[in-house]
Amino acid sequence: MFNKKFHPFSPLVFLIFSFSSWGQNMENGIVVRGVGEVEIDNSTASINASVTTVNSEAGTALNQNNNIMNNIMTALLSVGIDSNDINTNQFNIHPKYRWADGSYVFEGYTVTNGVKVKINQISTLGDTIDLLVDAGATKVGSVGFSSADLEAIRAEALQKAITDAKNKAQLLATATGVVLGEAAYINLSSNHTYSSPESHATNALSSAPPISPGTKTITETVSIRYEISN
Repeated sequence: MFNKKFHPFSPLVFLIFSFSSWGQNMENGIVVRGVGEVEIDNSTASINASVTTVNSEAGTALNQNNNIMNNIMTALLSVGIDSNDINTNQFNIHPKYRWADGSYVFEGYTVTNGVKVKINQISTLGDTIDLLVDAGATKVGSVGFSSADLEAIRAEALQKAITDAKNKAQLLATATGVVLGEAAYINLSSNHTYSSPESHATNALSSAPPISPGTKTITETVSIRYEISN
């Protein structure tokens, strides 16, 4: 009989010898949880930029906005950013009112047009922010970071998680005097943890802002039930 105080591993690793509620038709076995982590440097960035114009005539406000957005698009293309990496993510036209003397007073129409820009050369991010502001963007921000090889990195983290689970199961089998069998059930869960900062900028810039891309930790987690061999 096992000592009830025997805890060779964390509570996430446990031995079962009776029916478990985890899944259907679960038989005797060793259930373990494996974790794999890979930390990477971010290699790409994205940034949102928008233009807001106001005029008493909707058509005029729209034309003014279009002219500025065309300047922004031209500026981005001129520094080598591919048109496929520039995507519209916001557009709206609505009347603008202000409250005065107990009633709303019409001030004009507001037009907002926004784009999301992918930056493949992360070292140029600060200069790109400066360029957007100089081209007429009225709001620049929501800087995000990513990596170009996420699928390969996730596969590496998953392999580490599986190896971690098997090592725990083998150690537990050895410690309890049983023979580890084949994996009979596998459950995968993923958690992508970001330690990158999110930055915001406005058109009050005098030079390219210093921005740190930080790192990203990709975590894969597996729960595996191994059979106990006779």
